[in-house]
Amino acid sequence: MIKAYMNWSGGKDSALALHRMLQEAQYEIDCLLTSINSDRDRISMHDVRRELLEAQAASIGIPLLTIELPEMPATQLYEQAMQRKVSALKDRGCTHAIFGDIFLEDLKRYREEKLKEMVCIFPLWKIPSHLLMQEFIKKGFKAIVVCVNTRWLDKSFCGRLLDESFLQDLPAGVDPCGENGEYHSFVFDGPVFSQPVLFEKGETSYKEYKGPDGPAGFYFLDLTFPAASLRETLQGRIDSKTKPIGALGRLEELALQIGMIQGTAHPRLTGPHIVVFAGDHGIAATGLVNPYPQAVTAQMVLNFVHGGAAINALCRQHNIALKVVDAGVNFDFTTEGPLIHKKIAYGTRNYLETEAMSREQAIRAMDAGRQIVKNLHQDGCNCIGLGEMGIGNTSAAALIMSYVTGIPVEECCGRGTGVSDTQLETKIATLVKVHGKHAPAIAAAPGAVTILQHVGGFEIAMITGAYLEAAALNMVILVDGFITTAALLLAVIEDKKVKDHCVYSHTSGEKGHRRMLSYLNARPLLDLGMRLGEGTGAAMAYPVLQSALAFLREMASFESAGVSKSE
Repeated sequence: MIKAYMNWSGGKDSALALHRMLQEAQYEIDCLLTSINSDRDRISMHDVRRELLEAQAASIGIPLLTIELPEMPATQLYEQAMQRKVSALKDRGCTHAIFGDIFLEDLKRYREEKLKEMVCIFPLWKIPSHLLMQEFIKKGFKAIVVCVNTRWLDKSFCGRLLDESFLQDLPAGVDPCGENGEYHSFVFDGPVFSQPVLFEKGETSYKEYKGPDGPAGFYFLDLTFPAASLRETLQGRIDSKTKPIGALGRLEELALQIGMIQGTAHPRLTGPHIVVFAGDHGIAATGLVNPYPQAVTAQMVLNFVHGGAAINALCRQHNIALKVVDAGVNFDFTTEGPLIHKKIAYGTRNYLETEAMSREQAIRAMDAGRQIVKNLHQDGCNCIGLGEMGIGNTSAAALIMSYVTGIPVEECCGRGTGVSDTQLETKIATLVKVHGKHAPAIAAAPGAVTILQHVGGFEIAMITGAYLEAAALNMVILVDGFITTAALLLAVIEDKKVKDHCVYSHTSGEKGHRRMLSYLNARPLLDLGMRLGEGTGAAMAYPVLQSALAFLREMASFESAGVSKSE
């Protein structure tokens, strides 16, 4: 038997080439070799998720072997990684390499020159593309288009099945097999599969890459595992590790949750950020609810910018990027650096006298929070913690908590930044009065925007929008303390599914937070008596998430380690 490996893309050409080779009795296919973008855990060009390639390999019954590469690797790096893998395959007895190329002479020549130690086989070589597509369809293969080059095809072709109607609709000049890079596909059924590979269609996104003739645009369709199949796969990976089932406790739960959030059996945390939103509150100018003057908000923002706060120290320790947002501080900042200027107004109005903000301001603030998260996500962030700074904002949070949960406001109100017993009595009496003043209007038009309009803060409104956008983008959300959890209560009013993306960092020492968490059926990771805010609890919890994914990624399985399972 001749031992060979199959260069695998997961698409139609490699699937048809593999089928042809499997009909040749003298060949033994050792593995399916593919390159993976290790930054995104997807196949390098087609952008298909790793677990779907693994599902293909499992159904075919041939192991998947991967070359891990960064995004857009240099040619030398790619060739070195390929050479190492090919040398390892040679040591395993492979003498032949199989490719699905059809007519690109320069590509064929490149492969043969770089793989002189292997015999290169091209089962589809020089067969007319229209005949190959007829063969592909006639033999019962099923594939979906996952990528199109906008130079040749428009967005409507992305997500279509490869069938006769697809071929008929191709514009003149487009190769039926997409050999010139017009499109790429994912094969999910056919004669080489023992069972179909299940998937669900996700979002279609547009990306541009630099090419020799200028920018090249592509549409990509994201394919995901069905939730039930993904959960089963993730749980199987967790349970197969060399440990008793459940022995890693919450780490196992976190690994499963993060995988489900990201829609992958190989979850990763990339570009982690803490974003601290700052805003002033009109009530703070009265001194009725706060022992510190309102000016402290601006002073602390400058402290964040200069790197001197607790959140700065913790972010540095855990390699978390920090951004600070002026959502509505009563101060004109001239500094740049990590400060994002999104000021809605110079603080809210005094809700003891009137609405804290207009409805339009509440919506604008929520939209600003959404956009900040969207920008970070586009830069590669998939895990975010939200913090806050604002003298008087524990009072706003207590009011929000009361309106959402129905718990009397006096039971929601705590000491905040450290009021005395006498000051606490004044604070409670003030908030009871405020609660009664705005309750009729909120009851008449309940909702997150209405509550923010009457008693919220600009920073709380932005955090609410940030939660909603982060969940929509399938990001992992680290929930911090009392104020940020109040914002979460509002986000959940808008979309209950936000909770599925949340990891609750810690239990704050602020009165009311435990009851908030109970209302959300949440189990926090830490209980350190912290009540600082700023996102410090989220920063402390982030390493726990790293540990959860480290065991999933690096720990040996019973099979790989040769360890016997329990009977």
